[in-house]
Amino acid sequence: MQAGQTVHAGTLLISGAGIERGADRPVWRSDGSRVGFLVGAGCDEFRSLPAAAPINALGEPLLAPASGLGFLCAVEWGPTAALADRLLYNEFDSATRGIYLAQEGSADRGEPLVTYDVFHTLFDLRWLPDGSGFVFALGEWSGGRWASSNLYEYTFSTGQQRQITSFDDALALQFSISPDGQWIVFERAPALGEVVDLWLVRRDGSEMRLLVETAGRPAWSPRAPQAPASFGVYLPMALR
Repeated sequence: MQAGQTVHAGTLLISGAGIERGADRPVWRSDGSRVGFLVGAGCDEFRSLPAAAPINALGEPLLAPASGLGFLCAVEWGPTAALADRLLYNEFDSATRGIYLAQEGSADRGEPLVTYDVFHTLFDLRWLPDGSGFVFALGEWSGGRWASSNLYEYTFSTGQQRQITSFDDALALQFSISPDGQWIVFERAPALGEVVDLWLVRRDGSEMRLLVETAGRPAWSPRAPQAPASFGVYLPMALR
């Protein structure tokens, strides 16, 4: 600043580059009537649309971060008829980080179930198929990076959580739970940004094994396949 003079203070560029606005992480209501999704860069308001929504519909808001500085990064509708209007979700801001249970359309944050500090982050969150609890993937910051991430199970009847995997040098990331609730298929990587493989593990942590190399985004069929009523084996016939 110079008195009585106009001076050049530099150039400030304002751009929308890198700002994402779209639908992310879609999830169906258990009765199939609506589909929900996160808007923004994957961590913002949760909205829903009817199953047969018109083109370009924006949907109605069902859940938003409780704080103006908060981030809503994972939302799951209840898996059964009794839990159809319940939302299990993860939210974090500068002061509070955790997993909550709320009713759709509720104005408050809901019931806190799991809390964690700034040295942890949630990579994924899924209900158990029978609604008795949920599984989540929680990463730990160490040595200037997300050094490890493990799967945990939370049970509503006890309010307790149990660790399923015990990685100290690998990341368990996105996952899917089998329809009978006994198996989990999950992404496993040595570090963020590196090659991801799919692994299988029982919910009790046993029988862990590699399923597919260089694969990700697992999604288990919502219904277990039915066994065929009969089997047939056909062999080539050689005539002499």
